[in-house]
Amino acid sequence: MADSEESKGNSRKSSHTRTSSDPFQSQNSPRTSSDLSANLPGDLSLRLNPVVVKKRGLKPYALGETRTVVDLQGSSNAGLLSAPADNDLDSMRNALGIAQQRNTPANNGGVFSSMFEIPNLKSLNDASIGSVEGQDHKMPPRAVSWWQVTLYVINDVIGAWLILYSVALLGLYGWLLGVALLLLLWPVNLYGAHLLWRCRNVFPGAISLGDLVRYLTRSATGMYLTFVLVNITIALTLASQVQVAASNVYWLVSKDFLQGHCYAVFLAGICLVLFPLTQLRFLHSLTVINVVSIACMLIFVIISMYFLAEDGRPEDVVTRLGLNEEALKESVELDMDIPRAPILAIDLVITAYYYQLIILEIIAEMKDPSQFPKANYWATPIVLFVTLGSAGFRYYYQGEQNALAFVTENEVFDSIFGQHREALSYFAMACFTVHMLGCCLIRSVVLTRSLHLLIHPMSANSSSWRALLTRAGIAFFVVALAWALSILIRETR
Repeated sequence: MADSEESKGNSRKSSHTRTSSDPFQSQNSPRTSSDLSANLPGDLSLRLNPVVVKKRGLKPYALGETRTVVDLQGSSNAGLLSAPADNDLDSMRNALGIAQQRNTPANNGGVFSSMFEIPNLKSLNDASIGSVEGQDHKMPPRAVSWWQVTLYVINDVIGAWLILYSVALLGLYGWLLGVALLLLLWPVNLYGAHLLWRCRNVFPGAISLGDLVRYLTRSATGMYLTFVLVNITIALTLASQVQVAASNVYWLVSKDFLQGHCYAVFLAGICLVLFPLTQLRFLHSLTVINVVSIACMLIFVIISMYFLAEDGRPEDVVTRLGLNEEALKESVELDMDIPRAPILAIDLVITAYYYQLIILEIIAEMKDPSQFPKANYWATPIVLFVTLGSAGFRYYYQGEQNALAFVTENEVFDSIFGQHREALSYFAMACFTVHMLGCCLIRSVVLTRSLHLLIHPMSANSSSWRALLTRAGIAFFVVALAWALSILIRETR
């Protein structure tokens, strides 16, 4: 008797398929096809054809009711497992409020086109789906591992500002508060990048801040405003980095760098080196360059520490634990004729650690974006070593007066290597020049691709001659703009 009941139970399991994703109750007797049971597990969830469900009057089971097994073999329920037809899909889209993708000029490419084309979304879930639908042409290839992202973060964060000017915080705020600020500002920036990563998880199509603003606000005005502000900031940062790289070369070949003779020629030389490298369309192509750049940066920092320690600490050097109140008051005065530290070091704080402007572009190329937090946090040891090492050595050996008086990169170079124009100092400056070129390259590649997506998005990932010529023209514009802005920055300083 027990064997008979067990065989009946097995027979019942093999002849019925339960529907849990879209459970519906039928007025017919529950039976399923034995053919289906031979190929499908007994507890497999099936989604019924909504058109047939509506036609047959099947209703969702109420709370507390038992689930009913639907007869999939009976003639009355024929078609329940068939795929909806195209016209049925259209009616479903209309019912759900999801706009259908149309063949418009914006979707075919052109100025201000598919980079910003977004469906008319009704809910957050629809937005997360629609953000990537029909926009594959703007997505870069996913070829970057988490450790490569760490290299990007390090190379972009540690530019000239942290190495040359982080000591200003110690000169203004002393050992205690100055070191605390340098330590605390980095976690704040890490958290900002982490928040952008979380937003990108909701909107996978957001490969830039402009995209993200569009998805969050559904405002074209906000998107374009963000796009303009972000790209202007990237261009100004690129110009500043190019200017430092040119200053490095100027120091290497001339002892009268303060006179500024033929400075535009050195800028042009840096831009000529940068232009062909900018033809690398994607960030994953820069991995080797990032490794070389970071290695050169560490060599420069270590050699500069060596020279500072070799000269020793003069007896009249002044350092303090607390605030430098006099320097803080002078930093907020508006007399431009008197050289002084940055205003409360605010501009140093803004331009040193930030890297969030390009983090979405980097995440977009990751094989596994879920590993971004690990990549983000592993940059911490090198960033803090360079920041605290550069600032601490200069503050201890040169004092607060020199830390606040040297307001240009050339003056900083002279204070470290001025008395040691020898092979090791030249090697250090050559390494720093290579590092600054690596920093410039990340920004120039991101800016060039951003403008390419704006002008002709359909060819952004193409290898055709037209796409290559378009990118070359945009890259030339970006590098020329950096050259012009670099001259302007030097004149204003």
